[in-house]
Amino acid sequence: MTFDDLQPRNLLDRSDEIGDCWIWKGAVGDTGYPIMKIRGCGCQLVRRLAAKMAGHKLKPRQPVVTTCDEKLCVNPAHCKPSTTAAVAQRAADRGAFSQRARGSKIAAARRNGGSKITMEDAIAIRNSDESGPVLAARYGIHRSQVNNIKRGEAWKDYHSPFAGLFTGLAANEGRKRA
Repeated sequence: MTFDDLQPRNLLDRSDEIGDCWIWKGAVGDTGYPIMKIRGCGCQLVRRLAAKMAGHKLKPRQPVVTTCDEKLCVNPAHCKPSTTAAVAQRAADRGAFSQRARGSKIAAARRNGGSKITMEDAIAIRNSDESGPVLAARYGIHRSQVNNIKRGEAWKDYHSPFAGLFTGLAANEGRKRA
């Protein structure tokens, strides 16, 4: 199928109609948004295609959002162009950038083996008197990461609600104010 052949019916055939939304049943990209392969164009974001079908003029890399806030909805009537700032603001309003959400994502990545060290390693680094380069070589991480762990800026313990509460005080203890 080429882009010129693409019609709303093609999207509806690959979706489940739930209320006003067309919930995509096909492939999704790494970010979880619907994609489809178009001959001569490669993989395309389906929301962008739906917005073009609805008559919207899109700039390159311009985000397309849905009025229904459903991630898999591809109904052309729901797809509209937006701005990066507006998308970020909507995400912030939903709590995407809150410390609690960020901490839970970091903790999940640690549980799923998405890092080179464990929390026990981070505690050992924080309590060690050895130099940053020595610890970096031992654990296979960059020495700046070792320094961030020692300062309490990285590898905070998100399991405790009190973790990191006094980190800023401890980090500033040796500094004199001018």
